[in-house]
Amino acid sequence: MIATLRGLLAGGLLALCLTTAAFAQTDVEETAEQWDSVAVKAEQSVEEADTPTSELDSLRGRIVNYRSEFEAARSLNAERIAALRDQLAALGTAPEGENAEPEAPEVAKTRADINQQLNTLLAPVQIAEREFLRADGLVREIDKIIRERQTERLLRTTPSPLNPVYWGPALVEMQDAFAAFWQESAEQDTDSALNTLENNLPTVFFAGIAGLLLLFRGRVWAMKIAHTLRVHQARGMGIWRFVVSLLRILFPLVGLYLLTIAARQSGFLGARATQVVELLPLIGLLIFGFRWVSERVFAREEDEALLPLSAQQRKSARLYVNAITFVMILSIVALTVLEIGDPSLATRAVVQFPLAVLTSLALFQIGRILRSYREPEEDTPDADGMTKASSHARVVRGAGLGAIAVSVVAPLLYAFGYQDLSDAILRPYVTTLAVLGLVMALQRFSADVYGAITGQGIAAREALMPLFFGLILLLLAMPVLALVWGARVADLTELWAAFSRGFTIGESQISPSNLLA
Repeated sequence: MIATLRGLLAGGLLALCLTTAAFAQTDVEETAEQWDSVAVKAEQSVEEADTPTSELDSLRGRIVNYRSEFEAARSLNAERIAALRDQLAALGTAPEGENAEPEAPEVAKTRADINQQLNTLLAPVQIAEREFLRADGLVREIDKIIRERQTERLLRTTPSPLNPVYWGPALVEMQDAFAAFWQESAEQDTDSALNTLENNLPTVFFAGIAGLLLLFRGRVWAMKIAHTLRVHQARGMGIWRFVVSLLRILFPLVGLYLLTIAARQSGFLGARATQVVELLPLIGLLIFGFRWVSERVFAREEDEALLPLSAQQRKSARLYVNAITFVMILSIVALTVLEIGDPSLATRAVVQFPLAVLTSLALFQIGRILRSYREPEEDTPDADGMTKASSHARVVRGAGLGAIAVSVVAPLLYAFGYQDLSDAILRPYVTTLAVLGLVMALQRFSADVYGAITGQGIAAREALMPLFFGLILLLLAMPVLALVWGARVADLTELWAAFSRGFTIGESQISPSNLLA
């Protein structure tokens, strides 16, 4: 009786495992059938040289989704498969050859049942493994094609802006673009605009009033908050100064956003004017963001400056940062207006070249200031009469040397017709300096917070923990810097996916989750 019950129980478990495996195999097979049509289309698109990059990007997104599904299915029933393999290993090797003694019928039956279960469980895993490799190969091919196209675009030559032949047509195209911009505003249907304004009057009125107040009074309000905290001697003044400095850019930025909403809802803007007005938040972010970073790195108060330069050097650095910001905004607006009329490459080069030169001049001066950076410890020789620079000082001076090099090379590349390559090093380098300044400001803020918590005050800025926070902030800034220098989001997600999958040693797969466990 007991033996019969054991047999029935074993049979039931076997049937349950086979049924579950059958369902899993069906799901994987259905996904594989749907994926096959996408894969065929992707393979055809990869083979065609004229497939648009946007189409390849779209296909890549779909392929990555399927690849994720197959990657998850690769570990389907992993524990059960491992257990069955252990059971086979426990049974030993099956006898082979004519002279070998046959194994016991019970052992042979058990081996056959285990092999049957194992083959059933392995079927969806093998399908998933095959299709995963196919999808992964297609992703790599698409990424290679897109990278090659990016490289070709960077190295393509455009008309030189120094050629006087292009100056006249560029001036005409600029005039036509601005004339079309104003003409569209003049031809706006006044009655329709008034009706739209009447319908949206509450939104326009309140958003406009609030936007103007925040834009013109926001910094004043932030200063009053700082004064109140200073009068009451609030604990952790460094923290409150940081928060107030954020409010000084946050209030005007929100004000610009509200003014953008009011302008769009007024009904008096045409398509071209709407495109320019929608740039207001971006322009505000550039103005207030760059100014905030410069006022933290090159602060007016010597004890708050992140780089202990002279007062005149800090003032000059802030002036040059403001100049770069102004030129970048001018460049964005000019390009936006020009793009409406689809200008030629020569016109783009002629219009953007003077702005690139102005940016390079300001960047050159900032580079000179950073190159002159010295820490007080460097003026004190050691016992051997030698002076040593800290790693921080070397990094700052290295950034200054890079700024000087970029400011010289970028205009030359522009002049010789490598407009895309010049843009690919000039603007990213300026943005990189801003990001590193932001990291320094956040690191100082973390040090002030740590000092307020531990009671160390300003002395905490030299402690070990704030340096550790700075390292974490720098690591978090790495993906941002990669995007600034031309990496795609897909490149970063692919790198993270490869890191998450880990690496193979023999028959073992080592992943971050394994290391953490």
